[in-house]
Amino acid sequence: MKNNKKRNILFPLLHFLGLACLLISCGSPPGQQTEQNTSGNLAAYCDARTQDFLNQKENAVLLEYRRLGEAEESCLCKDSETIASFLDALAAITVTEETSLVSSDDSDLFLFTDADGETYSFSFNSHHFEHGGTQYELSGDAALWRLTDDLRTQDKTLEGSDKG
Repeated sequence: MKNNKKRNILFPLLHFLGLACLLISCGSPPGQQTEQNTSGNLAAYCDARTQDFLNQKENAVLLEYRRLGEAEESCLCKDSETIASFLDALAAITVTEETSLVSSDDSDLFLFTDADGETYSFSFNSHHFEHGGTQYELSGDAALWRLTDDLRTQDKTLEGSDKG
């Protein structure tokens, strides 16, 4: 009789543990896994915190752009309209597919800071979005690179006028 009680207690416990292990090994729900494997909006490839930031553009107060090439270049922007334009450009980008193309000296990093001092980063390698060790081909990214060129030109103009 005592053995039956142990079996009655152990069976549900083992069943529960087996089910828990199965759920843990599956990771995220299927709907979330396919999102990373198909084309879509750039925000879908970011974590939830970064997605929220990208949707609430008015909280951004600072943009630091870093160009990592043969020489490193860095620009700061505090203009809210310019920052909003960069965020709009990022939100308009579509990821089309994964790529294996990687360059050792052609990276762009956009660091945004919100009013609470939290930072959010978007990294690109040869104009391919980088996330989680994977590079992605993009479409609709021309506006981002135009804005970047304008920011770099404006920053160099300001440097030149400060020296003069």
